[in-house]
Amino acid sequence: MPPAAETAYAASLETPAPIDGRTLHGRAIALYLGFIIAVLIFFAPTAMHMIRVWGQSATYQYGYLVAPMAVAMLALDRRRLLSLAPKRSALGAAGVVFASAMWLAAHAAGVAIAEQVALISMIVAGALASYGRAIFSIASFPLAFLFFMVPFGESFIAPFQTITVGAIMASLAAAGMPASADGFFITTAAGDFHVIAECAGLRFFIAAIMVAGFFGRLHFGAWRQTLAFMALAGVFAIAANGLRASLMVVIATATNKQLAVGDNHLFLGWISYAIAFALLLWIGRRMARDTQPLQRTASSHGMRAEKGSGDWIAASLILAPIIATLYAHAIVDRTPSITSVPAFPMMAEWTSDAPDRWAPAFTGADRKAFSSAAHGDATITLAAGGYTHDRPGAEIVHHSNRSFNGQSWKHIGQSKHEGAVFNLIYGPKGERRAATTLYWLGDDYYRSPLQMKLAQFRLKLIGVNPAGGVIIASAPYADDPEMAIAAIDDYLALHVIDTKKARD
Repeated sequence: MPPAAETAYAASLETPAPIDGRTLHGRAIALYLGFIIAVLIFFAPTAMHMIRVWGQSATYQYGYLVAPMAVAMLALDRRRLLSLAPKRSALGAAGVVFASAMWLAAHAAGVAIAEQVALISMIVAGALASYGRAIFSIASFPLAFLFFMVPFGESFIAPFQTITVGAIMASLAAAGMPASADGFFITTAAGDFHVIAECAGLRFFIAAIMVAGFFGRLHFGAWRQTLAFMALAGVFAIAANGLRASLMVVIATATNKQLAVGDNHLFLGWISYAIAFALLLWIGRRMARDTQPLQRTASSHGMRAEKGSGDWIAASLILAPIIATLYAHAIVDRTPSITSVPAFPMMAEWTSDAPDRWAPAFTGADRKAFSSAAHGDATITLAAGGYTHDRPGAEIVHHSNRSFNGQSWKHIGQSKHEGAVFNLIYGPKGERRAATTLYWLGDDYYRSPLQMKLAQFRLKLIGVNPAGGVIIASAPYADDPEMAIAAIDDYLALHVIDTKKARD
């Protein structure tokens, strides 16, 4: 063979021959769609729980729009995406393995939101594994946008309520209207106003950030500009919600609750949000004038067949979810043989009737009990919910296990004492109570829900799911809750647990 021919032959062995782009993309699409279908089958309970939250809570109904918005953003870049050759990525396969392990850990700990984050992480990592870094770098923002599908933000509600109360009080003072605030309750000459969770503006906050991200992807040329606009949208949403709530209370007070209440309140609220969104998009358009638009032209690079088949990458995309779900079914979800809740582990005389009309909530509890005892100048009331074992629909640590039922008893604020959180609650006849929550698992007590979850994770990961429960201690107060809070902590240390030794 002549030297020139030998050189050309060697080069042909090192460099893959050009290949039809439709074939490469067809293989990648088949692999990725097959992976998504498998993930949705293996983790169907996680996906269905997420979708149920969208349907049951008005705050998270935007979840239905997230995937279509992400697909629309990908469609805008289809020419660039189709001009690049897919190449399976080992880094993406490692991401799927990590996300599967993350889901297993979250499932063992019983943290639904972490399970959902892991599920979306698998879908994102699967795209990297199926298409490779070049295509993923273009599609990364729409893929990251999918995390908006996770119903998050519960922890923001109380701070947002506090901000809203502050905005309302400032507006009333500026309008010369005397008012006083007690937690999330505001009293004016027209009566009482309760800044409930729905008034905190969480839905508007997340929706504004989503809209800003979508708008930025369409009109801005760089990630940092889009992220800056999203951050601005978040601040704008908080301020706009405070202004909206302030206008409602000021108008209601000025008209002695003839306007801005009931249906008027809802109508004016939607009008306010519509104006706020229009103003936000106007700001975005002004910002877009000074930025370089995103380059969406197709790449000029030719397509080459990838070296090696990457079959092990494809196999790992299926094996990692299978192993995680099989382990969860065989070990983590094992049902213990216990069928009744052991005696509540504390020194108290328990009854089945709630004293003082107090109505805490325990979701799915297998046993409920109450107790009252005098302690100094205070009366301490204990409520307990016991569980034979932690399971879906009957989680020991859950946001619905709380000191108020949201109907006859409502949440009006929070206070902290030596690191412990105390909720301030309001009863049907104006009663006020301070309440704190602790948990037990076997023979151990926990003041921190996070530490309780970690303990459950360690045990359930080896197939152990002991009985446990929730204890809520409360005491009434008139104006200042600090004395009630101190009395509760003192009582717990003397009669229930050594709070300083409790795992927190």
